Amino acid sequence: MRKPSALRAPREYLEQIALFDWARCLMVAEPRLALLYHIPNGEKRDKATAARLQRMGVIPGVPDVCLPVASRTFHGTYLELKATRGTASEAQQGWLHNLTAHGYCAGVYHGWLAAARHLCWYLEREDLVRQLEGTS
Repeated sequence: MRKPSALRAPREYLEQIALFDWARCLMVAEPRLALLYHIPNGEKRDKATAARLQRMGVIPGVPDVCLPVASRTFHGTYLELKATRGTASEAQQGWLHNLTAHGYCAGVYHGWLAAARHLCWYLEREDLVRQLEGTS
């Protein structure tokens, strides 16, 4: 028997929409969030489109979200955003490992709130973390 939709964990795309809605709301207070972007690798596509995109450079496993801002000791940060129960594939884990080895902060975050907390930490904006804690 399927769970009622209200009880199911949100899909990854809904988590990502929530993350970008949050970031857009804070761009005045934290302008570096304007550089946050999505890497559209994971959507289902027909075979012809998938083949064309692969030839154009789409690579399996590349994380979902990037903030190309140097902070702390890193060149930038990459986030693999998962629904609350999702797991990273082997290809995704490989990418995260390689990005970390090359000076990026990279990890898997379950749900938009965990991803937002990471971005607050990464940007050294403890004041934004306190605001987030009030929303959870």
